[in-house]
Amino acid sequence: MENRRPRHGSSQDQGRMSFSSPVTAGQPAKKYRLNQYLAASGLGSRRACDQLVSDGLISVNGKVVSRLATVVSERDQVLCHGKTVRPAPKLSIIVNKPKGFVCSRKADHNIRTVYELLPPPCQNLFYVGRLDADSEGLLLFTNDGDMAQKLAHPKHHVAKIYHATLDKLFDFSKAELLIKGIRLDGKKACFDAIYQVRGTTVKVILSQGLNRQIRRMFFCQGYEVKKLVRVQIGGLAMDTLRPGAYRILNEKDKALLFKKENTKRPEHAAKQKAETPFNDKKITAHEREKYEQKSTFRRPRKF
Repeated sequence: MENRRPRHGSSQDQGRMSFSSPVTAGQPAKKYRLNQYLAASGLGSRRACDQLVSDGLISVNGKVVSRLATVVSERDQVLCHGKTVRPAPKLSIIVNKPKGFVCSRKADHNIRTVYELLPPPCQNLFYVGRLDADSEGLLLFTNDGDMAQKLAHPKHHVAKIYHATLDKLFDFSKAELLIKGIRLDGKKACFDAIYQVRGTTVKVILSQGLNRQIRRMFFCQGYEVKKLVRVQIGGLAMDTLRPGAYRILNEKDKALLFKKENTKRPEHAAKQKAETPFNDKKITAHEREKYEQKSTFRRPRKF
């Protein structure tokens, strides 16, 4: 169900989510690696929680810990910045981020943050896969550290789909270079696929997440991205979610995040894929040139 952020002055009783299953006498306490415990408490991804430990901001049973492999249980007293933290019930939501909001908890004067879009019970969630202030679309918030880790890790290849509106029609003869990859900040940056949508708008499928990657890759080819909207993460699409609205994810939605077949390609693209000479091991130079002029381009197989 789609929701809007409550009006200012709404009840704050719901506040931060608290630990919902206290350990009773005789019941074995569940054990966690420290970064897992902190991530489950809504303090960020496991990597971010490791940094909290390294910075000496975490104490367990009154002693500051610095060993990342520390194991804790639900009976231990864990403090961050002097405040008790406990695993909260797992909660994940998606937000249709409007333009002009930054992915940060704090921002300079007159700059709005994405946390202004969230209701009070969701203020302890952390975002996964930031969008810059000028970009719009699907943004995931969660306190599930395991899920965040899987979404962020390259080995899971969770693709994200964007609609990019350019300042002029895209020349698809340049698509192969964007898919094979160019260098950004000393790293190889590449698209998984690129499709024509309509006019100057193209659909980009991306598994990487470098800083402002899509904008910078198009800029290197002589294009300016006028509008950038993330419309899908894995198999989870934004659909009819209005700008500024949020929706709580159910188990089916969470499974869709990791769905490999994450896009239904338009009919003309499907036909072109069936005709592509890159599906064959032996192709001629003429066939390659002919294919490169088509308006849909996917990463070719090695041959």
